[in-house]
Amino acid sequence: MGFNKIYIDEENIFNAWKSESSQGVANLFIKYDGHIIDTSSKVPLQIERIMSKEITLDKKLTLIETYFTMLFEGLIKIK
Repeated sequence: MGFNKIYIDEENIFNAWKSESSQGVANLFIKYDGHIIDTSSKVPLQIERIMSKEITLDKKLTLIETYFTMLFEGLIKIK
């Protein structure tokens, strides 16, 4: 078994959201052993914060969906 790492940036997160909604975004963190987070955007940092919480996966998915709803409604600024 190898060590799988992924570079997570805003583009990866939005692509995962488009293809699989909140589960796709969560999979970026679940399916890889290591994560390199792009800190130039708030989106990857916020998703990392959600995924690092000590709560159930269902609650994490709900928070991700809420975060994206707020983004798309213009209630949160991306940068």
